[in-house]
Amino acid sequence: MKLGIIKLKTTINKPFSVVKKSFVDKNGKLLKFLLPPFCKLLHYKGIRRGAIVKVSLFNKPCKFKVVNYSTSNNNLYFNDIIKEGKLLGISFWSHRHKINTLSKGKTVIIDEVTFTSRNKYKDFVLHVLFLASFFVRLIQYKIFFLDRR
Repeated sequence: MKLGIIKLKTTINKPFSVVKKSFVDKNGKLLKFLLPPFCKLLHYKGIRRGAIVKVSLFNKPCKFKVVNYSTSNNNLYFNDIIKEGKLLGISFWSHRHKINTLSKGKTVIIDEVTFTSRNKYKDFVLHVLFLASFFVRLIQYKIFFLDRR
């Protein structure tokens, strides 16, 4: 385990087009479904380069910016970083989302998170919390895509 780096993969039994549509949806249904209970979505207008996503975490606002975005018939990639605010005291946050066609009717979602609070003890605690949160996300992805077409 490398502190401050989390990488998880989820295989979804849906075609890439269905999964991609849910990620880029301007209503943010997938994002709202994935947010933890202590988080509230304040602003979201879809995923594209330069897009801003605002959330409230424990009633503290935090703004994320999509700094990279690319897509093709078989792949979707975007990377969000913290633009303003502090997410639990984190000074750096980068979340890479990779959605790729695995085979016909199957898609893999890869979440790669890199963060630091610049305090190794706090990073250890946050690493455990984020790892647990992203394991829950693996299950949430499976549930969300059960009935999607």
